[in-house]
Amino acid sequence: MHLLLTDRLICPRCGPGHGLILLAEQVEGRRVREGVLGCSNCRERYVVTGGVGDLRPPPRSPLSPGPHLPSPDEEEVVRTAALLGVTEGPAFLLFMGAAGVFAPGVARLLPEGVESVVAGTASVGAFGHEGVKISRMTVGEGFLPLFPGVMRAVAIPGPDLEGWGGELHRVLAKGSAVVVLEPMDDSREILENEGFRIRVSESEAILATRA
Repeated sequence: MHLLLTDRLICPRCGPGHGLILLAEQVEGRRVREGVLGCSNCRERYVVTGGVGDLRPPPRSPLSPGPHLPSPDEEEVVRTAALLGVTEGPAFLLFMGAAGVFAPGVARLLPEGVESVVAGTASVGAFGHEGVKISRMTVGEGFLPLFPGVMRAVAIPGPDLEGWGGELHRVLAKGSAVVVLEPMDDSREILENEGFRIRVSESEAILATRA
């Protein structure tokens, strides 16, 4: 987990008014490998283990294994990177759930200063490939422990969009993109109801921007 990302995290219990304080135990190249994120308001602690932050609110049950998904081909990776539309940093890109399979490939295409962040409600350890600069965190259902407007783009699978639309709108900067991969029949309606503007709507993906 990149040190700069820890400055943008909020307490999953207390919400946007309460940032987290990092106590790093092992840092490698500005990346936290082991440590604790603490809330000064509720005193809850969230551990970082193997570079993955467990940002779920209590009570926390044991993590279920993350999905074992095949890596996308290079053409799919390039297309996803183009839809996200971020070509220079500093910037954070968010990959939700199974969209995390695109994070390693997209990270390799983008310059230094553009950080890929994988978030999911199951274990996201599988999406951190060796040699690829990716921040990873496990989150609770329906809430992203991020300050408003800190993400420059988001990729999310169509089946996961329901329940996350409002949170994506909150954490995205104005004018930023959300890319829905393999959209469902109601994906466009969900986006429009949350205040997104549809730019491209195809069977493989929907591109919308935060108004």
